[in-house]
Amino acid sequence: MEKEKLFNISLIIRNNSDFDDDFTSGTYKLDFTNSSYRITGDYFIIETKKDEELLGSIHPIKTIKSYKIWQ
Repeated sequence: MEKEKLFNISLIIRNNSDFDDDFTSGTYKLDFTNSSYRITGDYFIIETKKDEELLGSIHPIKTIKSYKIWQ
């Protein structure tokens, strides 16, 4: 991750990926700073650098309603 560019990433996640209706399932927001991302198969993978540690987070794409990536 040393050579990768780091971003701020926000995800809007559906509580229940079986419903397209946000009023029925609801959503919540996750924010990541100093992070890189990649899409592998059906998953959105985020790696966040904190101090000297690297923390990973894996999200199924079908649960993501929207996302924002910025510096």
